[in-house]
Amino acid sequence: MIEHDPASKRVLHLLFALCVVAIILGAVSRSASAQTPCNPNTQVCSTTTTRIAQQTYEGEAGSARISFYPVPKEKGNRKGVSVWVFGFGPPLAAADCLDKANGSGTYAVTHQDVPYPVRLGFDHYTVEFCDPTDYLQRNAFVVKELIQEISPTLGSTEKFVIAGSSMGGLITRYVLTRLESEGFDHGVDLWITNDAPHKGAYIPLSVQSSAS
Repeated sequence: MIEHDPASKRVLHLLFALCVVAIILGAVSRSASAQTPCNPNTQVCSTTTTRIAQQTYEGEAGSARISFYPVPKEKGNRKGVSVWVFGFGPPLAAADCLDKANGSGTYAVTHQDVPYPVRLGFDHYTVEFCDPTDYLQRNAFVVKELIQEISPTLGSTEKFVIAGSSMGGLITRYVLTRLESEGFDHGVDLWITNDAPHKGAYIPLSVQSSAS
């Protein structure tokens, strides 16, 4: 289970509440806004790749476009790592997802598009599923494997924050619960969800009837 020191928990909640607001207002771009070479020592860079899960669900693997924004090296030691998982939406075009399995290069991010967690000293990941309409479990395995990859790299004083919007909130909940049931210490200090239907979606009976 995730446990916290009450004081540090309040600080993290405050900082990443601001992060959530920034994302909602569109302050965080889903991709690098300036396709120019980047110096990781002095600039915030964005590297986008497509990740395909090793674990499958009903014989098929989920995939996602993952963008990584590390803290510039001149800023010193990072304070931690944050992962933001996007929610439901139309499937991405192959040119924007599966065709980038080998990466799309590293580019500089303009000042106004620097993700808020990076400004706070956190390496930041965004996860955008190639097909958000796919099975939740299938897409969840992409996030699960990313967390399993990040967790061992965390220092003793670094914080690990997971956030998800809408369906992304459900997926992160599923992933953390599954990791704990498997006995994996994910090391997550704070989990945030926004607009996630944890108690089920409210769908009018008329819509349910037409769907059936």
